[in-house]
Amino acid sequence: MKELTKQQTKVLACVEVYLNQTGFPPTRAE
Repeated sequence: MKELTKQQTKVLACVEVYLNQTGFPPTRAE
């Protein structure tokens, strides 16, 4: 797998936080 860019890493971290808080991943609307 390719290395993630800084932006991708940042987005992934936000998704992980959201997932941990809500129990499900964010939708595109969010």
